[in-house]
Amino acid sequence: MWLKNLPPPPPVPAGAREMLKDYPEVIQDLQEDLDRFVNKRLGAGFAHPSHVFEEAIWLLKDSLSDWNLKADKELDAAKASGDPQTIERAKKKWLSIAHSRHEVAGDDLEDYFDTYRSAFE
Repeated sequence: MWLKNLPPPPPVPAGAREMLKDYPEVIQDLQEDLDRFVNKRLGAGFAHPSHVFEEAIWLLKDSLSDWNLKADKELDAAKASGDPQTIERAKKKWLSIAHSRHEVAGDDLEDYFDTYRSAFE
């Protein structure tokens, strides 16, 4: 829950959302992680919002690494099943999650921390 006079939480960067559009549970998890992170950092006294921005990027990348491990296990299970369609779906999910790690440092996230700089000082 966001209190009055505080900035709204930033959305998961657009590039990552686009790559993960078929996996809303991943996007939702990333958003919840980002919301908790920003709420914790508001008014924490960071000298510059770029520090918070960089931490947010690492948080999202770490979360995506966890999801990638889950997707890797799903891919292993799919391969064990031998079903080509299941394998292809699992492979697509694994690749989407792996590649989305490169999209979390989007300009929209950086702009958020620049816009709300004073809330993080």
